[in-house]
Amino acid sequence: MTFERMGDRHGLHPCSQVDRGIGIEEAAPRVAAKPATAGAERDGGMVIAKSNTPPGMDAGQGAESFFPARALIPKEPARRDDRTERRMNDPDMELASGIAAFEAKEFRRAFQLLAPLAARGEAEAQFRVGVMSRNGLGGAVNEALAFSSMRDAAQQGHGLAQHGLGVMYLYGECVAKDEREAAEWFRRAAAQGLAGAMMTLGMMYEQGLGVERDPEQAMRLYALAESGDAH
Repeated sequence: MTFERMGDRHGLHPCSQVDRGIGIEEAAPRVAAKPATAGAERDGGMVIAKSNTPPGMDAGQGAESFFPARALIPKEPARRDDRTERRMNDPDMELASGIAAFEAKEFRRAFQLLAPLAARGEAEAQFRVGVMSRNGLGGAVNEALAFSSMRDAAQQGHGLAQHGLGVMYLYGECVAKDEREAAEWFRRAAAQGLAGAMMTLGMMYEQGLGVERDPEQAMRLYALAESGDAH
C-alpha cells in the first residue's frame, strides 16, 4: 500500500502494494478521477498505491511514496541548556535516532529503536513501525503488527497514519476491506490538511465508495486538495 507520500525516497509502502513500497503521498483516486496536483505536492501527500497503480501513484513507486517528504525528515531539536537537558530525555533521543536510522534506510536499527517506543504509545514510532512491518523492512513482513501500529497511531491523531489506515481499509490491506471505515479515516486525515486524503475521499464521493455518491462534494474536495485548504 502506499500512503500519502512521504517523499519518494525509501520505496516503501505502508501496507502492501500501495506504493508497491510504502508511499502514502498522493493518496489520489484509484480510478483517476482527478490527478493530484499542486496541493498534493505541497503536502507531500501520502499515497498508498495498490499493485495496479493505486490512487495518485505510478506503479512501482517505492515505499517512500507512502510518506510525505517532510514527515520523514525529523526536525532538528532545539538547542537546550543544562547539558542539553541531560542529553534530552532518553525516549526523545531514541525517537530521533530511530527516525534518523529510518531516513538512512538502516531499517533493522530503526525497528530496534522505534518498536519499544511504539509499544509505549509514541504515535510517530507506531506509524513507522507500521510501515516497516508491512513492507518487511528491518524484519519479516507482519501484517497484524502493521495494522495495529497504524491504527494505534491514527487513533492518536497522526495524520499520515490516518491516511494510511484509510488505504488499508479501502484496499483490504492488512485488514478486511471496509470502504465505509476507509472513508471515515480519509475524512479525518483530510481535516488535517493532507491533500492526498482529500483527493482519495473526493474519488470515493465521485464513485459512491463507502459514501453516498455526491459529485458536488467530490469536486469540492478536489478543489480543496489543489488549493491546500482543508477548510
